[in-house]
Amino acid sequence: MSQSEMEKLSDLLPGEEAVILLVRAKGPIRRRLLEMGFVRGARLKVEKLAPMGDPMELIIKGYHLSIRREEGECILVERCEPAHALHRHGHRRPIPLLGRVHRWMKRLLAI
Repeated sequence: MSQSEMEKLSDLLPGEEAVILLVRAKGPIRRRLLEMGFVRGARLKVEKLAPMGDPMELIIKGYHLSIRREEGECILVERCEPAHALHRHGHRRPIPLLGRVHRWMKRLLAI
C-alpha cells in the first residue's frame, strides 16, 4: 500500500469510515490503543467531533470511544465505503424504488 493511500485518523470527518492500516504510537500509548481495538484491519467510523475538534468520538468493534486528536495522528487508516451501502457479497444495495419496480415487473410477467 502506498503512502498516498494512507491517511491519519485525525483527518477523517464525522460520518466517514476507514480501515486501520498501522498504529505508529510507541510505548504505553500504543499498548492502550491496541487494547481498545485499534488493530490492523479493524473498521471504524467517526461518529462526531467535539466543537473544537478534540476529542473525536469513534465507533470501533461495536462500541463508542473517544480519543484525542494527537492519538489519532498516530493511527494510519484507509478510507472505505460505509458498510451499510454494501450487500454482504460486496455489491451496492439496490435503490429501494428499483427493488419495488423489479418485484412489480416480476409479478406482471408471471401473470
